[in-house]
Amino acid sequence: MARRPIDPPTPPSGEHDRHEHRYYRWGTPIAALAFLVSCAAAGFAFWQGYLISESNEITRKNNTISQRAFVYPTLAQTHISTDAANVPIAVNFLYLLTNSGNTATRDMKIFIKCAPSAEEIQEPWSILYQGPDKPDSYPAFVGPHGSEQTGCSFSINQIKDMIAGKLHGYVMIDVSYYDRIAIGVLRKTQHARKLVQISLQIPPTITPITPALFATLLVPRGRHNCADEECPD
Repeated sequence: MARRPIDPPTPPSGEHDRHEHRYYRWGTPIAALAFLVSCAAAGFAFWQGYLISESNEITRKNNTISQRAFVYPTLAQTHISTDAANVPIAVNFLYLLTNSGNTATRDMKIFIKCAPSAEEIQEPWSILYQGPDKPDSYPAFVGPHGSEQTGCSFSINQIKDMIAGKLHGYVMIDVSYYDRIAIGVLRKTQHARKLVQISLQIPPTITPITPALFATLLVPRGRHNCADEECPD
């Protein structure tokens, strides 16, 4: 029995060649476009994750700022104290140290000094811890939105010498404490003021109707009017 010859393969038609050419012609750009789209999607996902991380960090910092203890001084009163004979002996500066935070202070220490100086000083902080008159210091605790009272004094003779231009007067407060949010972070508040435009009126006889009167302006002096990391070392 004779074998039937096998027909040779039919070559692809011209139409098939055209389709194949189109496929290869567009395949590479489409693959490149898909690659770019995937890169853009990955970049967007990374950027979105970064924004979420930044938002969480801002929320954490805002929570720390709003909740942490923050202590600042305000002058509450100045008054003249007298001796038993009703003779003026000192001018007293009373301050309130107020905690504006929602948590209490921890390990708080206060140093305060009314410091006279024979010379005008541009940076009076240098005399806070110098000289025979050491600053008053004591530990304290201030609850949330609470206050602690502190103060210091100049003698009447020192005030008179300031008016005469023989002395200059400075009030300085140095507060250090920890809060209960950022554990281990030391907080600071520093306050340095100079007495200017001082007025002292002492009548011959002091009575409730004719009291001794004192007035002054307290102006910032030096770099130590600051809080936390803004305070110089």
